[in-house]
Amino acid sequence: EEGGRTKEPAVVCTDSTRYMSKRSYPLWIVIIASLAIVLRQAVAAHPHSGMGTPPMYGDYEAQRHWMEITINLPLKDWYRQTTDNDLMYWGLDYPPLTAYVSYFFGMLAQKIEPELVTLHASRGNETPTGKMLMRYSVLVCDLLLFFPAAYAFLCSFYPVHSTTTPPQPSSSSSKRLLGIRAAAWFFILLNPAFILIDHGHFQYNCVAHGLILLAIALILFGGGGGGGTRNKGNLYLELAGASSFCLALLFKQMSLYFALGFFSFLLGRSIWHERTWIDSFMHVAALGVTVIGTFALILFPFITQGTGGFESVIDVGKRVFPVARGLFEDKVANFWCATNVIIKWKALFSRDATVLLALMTTVISIFPTMLHMFLRPTPRRFIFGLMGCALSFFLFSFQVHEKSILLPLLPIAATFPSHPMLATTATLISNASMFPLLRRDLLVLPYAVFQLSLMTLGLFLSSRAHYDAIAVYDDNDESEAKDATSSLESTMLLDLICSGSGGKKDKVHWFRVLGFVVSVCSVTTAHALDLFFPKIAKYPDLNVYWFVILGAAYFLFFWFTLFMCDLVSVFRILFGSKTKRKTE
Repeated sequence: EEGGRTKEPAVVCTDSTRYMSKRSYPLWIVIIASLAIVLRQAVAAHPHSGMGTPPMYGDYEAQRHWMEITINLPLKDWYRQTTDNDLMYWGLDYPPLTAYVSYFFGMLAQKIEPELVTLHASRGNETPTGKMLMRYSVLVCDLLLFFPAAYAFLCSFYPVHSTTTPPQPSSSSSKRLLGIRAAAWFFILLNPAFILIDHGHFQYNCVAHGLILLAIALILFGGGGGGGTRNKGNLYLELAGASSFCLALLFKQMSLYFALGFFSFLLGRSIWHERTWIDSFMHVAALGVTVIGTFALILFPFITQGTGGFESVIDVGKRVFPVARGLFEDKVANFWCATNVIIKWKALFSRDATVLLALMTTVISIFPTMLHMFLRPTPRRFIFGLMGCALSFFLFSFQVHEKSILLPLLPIAATFPSHPMLATTATLISNASMFPLLRRDLLVLPYAVFQLSLMTLGLFLSSRAHYDAIAVYDDNDESEAKDATSSLESTMLLDLICSGSGGKKDKVHWFRVLGFVVSVCSVTTAHALDLFFPKIAKYPDLNVYWFVILGAAYFLFFWFTLFMCDLVSVFRILFGSKTKRKTE
């Protein structure tokens, strides 16, 4: 801030493509949303997880079975083994909000296609009408929650005007920021990974993602716009954001990847943004009451209707956190699975020991990020901190699935306007890391089309003029803080080599291009090895490990860069002689 006004980010885009008129902006928003719907429908026309593969089928059958269970059995039996609920056949293992959503769509299905949710007899149901209902249920969640939440996030993170200045919708700054929003809207809604998993493989990640984006938006709005004075209205928005994130946790437990990031950011804001320690205490207390209240509200039916009171809640906990499955399941591109080729973790350590090992590694890997978010609770640090937290959990936590890469990809996609090459490359690698899963689901064609599209976008961005037409933040933007290695914070991966010198922008850009080229060559090599490397009976999963190692190497390098940036920044904040804590 300078003179009580929030300093705008330095802009590097060209005059010809920098601005979007107020009149054309709504049209582009609608066009992008319409294209996103068309792509979702096109992918939904392809096979789903486990299609025609009895006896267990796949995730599609799991979601259908949960509808069957929730509308036919009493609530107290949803998460426990009974004669009518065989937990070994896709027993509910997501939190209660997922069960409530399954119940809602199950009731609709019962009215339209009763055979889809008939108890026992509906197992493996894959009728055209049933599949249409299931596919449209995901699209409805997208339209009613994910799309609006994504737009709310864009309005909060890319505000058209500062709260410290009057709105000027006709100004060049406002027009420029409308273009920024449109670019972010484009990449979040059209992100191939989200579409392939939810509308191809079949899941409802859009619900959890929507609640997370809504939580971020409400919290950022509740901060007074990054510089405005705090009031009760701001606090209520922040509390609503905390509640929204709790709902994400209660829908899908993998949202825990972001939990420590939200905790650190909100605690830092409660401490540094309040005038007195009493105000800080009341702020933290209000957040605590909100979190407890949200959990109590969602879990209340299990407490009141369960035969054993809290025993029903314990049943939910046992199903939601199944440690019996081991350190990792299937082949996931994280640290444990990738290194398991050399170090047999499951053979070396007991199950309890691997739980402790994963917990300690995750905490260590995430601590600098948490501390940085606490010390500097700014909107930009919030997003990059959530990115680092989610990557740490994906790489080092216990029982990770390959689809969990969607969680760190969510904040990465949101930074597309400031780091378009990074977001494009990360999505390309994320898709490749999930290729073995997508191949089993017969989604190779849409996967290939999306990968070629990302490569085309990367080639487009490899032109400095085209990159500058999209990238909106200067690599040496000082709006974060002069004392906290701003270039380290704002540039990722190979940009780090050339950080700290505005005169080296061309060199920085060519390192970006080099990183993208290396990524494309790596993905191409993994596919070539998968196709042409001879199969070895002793190592039946070798073709899968090409993609595991590729993804793990990229994500580890990405995480390590974020980790070092946070570590250096925290060190300078705490020990720098001229350091001043700056909040937005």
